[in-house]
Amino acid sequence: MSKTGICLKCGSKTDISEKACKCGCKDAVWSKKVKLVDGEIVCECGNRKFRCNGHFDFTDRYVNSLICDCGNAFSVERYRSKEDMYYWDEP
Repeated sequence: MSKTGICLKCGSKTDISEKACKCGCKDAVWSKKVKLVDGEIVCECGNRKFRCNGHFDFTDRYVNSLICDCGNAFSVERYRSKEDMYYWDEP
């Protein structure tokens, strides 16, 4: 996974060591080979459709691993609110 990403709310670059973007959003796409265009993830080859390679659930977030037809792979990390039906507390 790339250590640099793009905030899915404001589109600014973010670092994996930061808990959230400067705008307060935690959701990000992690790759140096994609960009955000009008709120949509676009590969450097221009493709906007991707295959899901894996889905990982955590208590407070989920991560989708995606692959472009050109071979570029990246991760999309989205955080859940406590009101989300898929959010669960640790026992």
